[in-house]
Amino acid sequence: MPEPIPADKWRRITFLYTTGEYLLRARSVNDLVVAAEERPLLWQALRERAGQTQEYRIEDYQNIDLEPEILAAFLGIPDLQRPEIPGFSN
Repeated sequence: MPEPIPADKWRRITFLYTTGEYLLRARSVNDLVVAAEERPLLWQALRERAGQTQEYRIEDYQNIDLEPEILAAFLGIPDLQRPEIPGFSN
């Protein structure tokens, strides 16, 4: 992350439900939290993906370098902003 996500007030966080989309859009720590009514859907998606990964073997796939924009499209991350890294061209 190019900049930290600020908290409205100091608190200790040990765990929170969030997604990549929430992470990219968050303006404060409160924006990261998935609402209680959305959590069952999140858990269902995680369980489905975990089940799918057991069907595949790593050696079945070649190592492919994907552009960040393509990877973001596969992961459903809208409006990917690439961070500026000194010494590397974007």
